[in-house]
Amino acid sequence: LKEIFCFEFFLVLSFMIVTFVMMMKHELWFDEVQAWSLAKHLNFIDLIKQMKIEGHSAMWSLFLKIFIEFGFSFVILNFISWFIGVLSSIVICYKTNFSKFVKVLIIFNITLLSYSTVFARPYCVAYFMMTLLMIFYRERYNKTLLVSCILLILSNTHLVVMGFLLALFLIEFYNFFKEKQ
Repeated sequence: LKEIFCFEFFLVLSFMIVTFVMMMKHELWFDEVQAWSLAKHLNFIDLIKQMKIEGHSAMWSLFLKIFIEFGFSFVILNFISWFIGVLSSIVICYKTNFSKFVKVLIIFNITLLSYSTVFARPYCVAYFMMTLLMIFYRERYNKTLLVSCILLILSNTHLVVMGFLLALFLIEFYNFFKEKQ
């Protein structure tokens, strides 16, 4: 029972409760429902064409289309983000070797607590992909396909992550030439 009811369990449970209450209080905003509406009413080609004037990525709309095809209504939007945010917190708590203090700081920061869990936007996928990248980055040369897929999905989540990806590219570029010498 000590292994089950450990610090990480209570951290994830408290995160789930706090974010669930916040999610239930959140009313969907126009841009959240618009992404759902576009995914519902446009075919694949028209959806891609529409992205030149949209704020959300095509990946997010295509991801939402999966739920639409299974017959869900737009009410599930909040639950999608909440579930992905909870997955991120579970991965951070159980798969990283950060100290307990750092885990609390990561889990209960405004990004995961609100933007990536309560709001039905592609931030939730970006945060989850960054969480996976934290785990697999050390093995990036052994698991290149997996890390490449994570980076590809991450690059299609939101424009905000492009600065992070540029910095990551420059670090890898520098290391490449450093190893050549």
